Amino acid sequence: MIFATADGRIVARFEGSPVAFVASGHTHFIKQTSQLVPSYRLFREGAHVASAKRAVFLARYAIDSAGRVRTLRARGLTERKYVLLNDKAEAGAIYPISFFNPYREIVIDLPNEIAIETQVFMTWIVVNSWSDD
Repeated sequence: MIFATADGRIVARFEGSPVAFVASGHTHFIKQTSQLVPSYRLFREGAHVASAKRAVFLARYAIDSAGRVRTLRARGLTERKYVLLNDKAEAGAIYPISFFNPYREIVIDLPNEIAIETQVFMTWIVVNSWSDD
């Protein structure tokens, strides 16, 4: 899987198992830490960068990165659009352009204050949640 900007610049390329990608010149790994209630950790060359834990029975994740916890949640039960909440205010979104082929083009509208590797991590979580539908 490749994440690229609208102009074709590659942001991250996912390879292998465990899931690994290169962003900002560093290798990052995503490790699943629990299978009962999905939770994941993002590492940059061995150092913990971010984590995500899904709420039980809900399409909602608590994303912990750079000392802040944000909520990433599906807008509705059947929608593939996820919104990022800072406290209770909507701060961004990740959603597919096409309902029929959601993996082809995805809008990633997240605040610039969030590191690119954390944005890639959140997008990976959302894309993987679509296969759970």
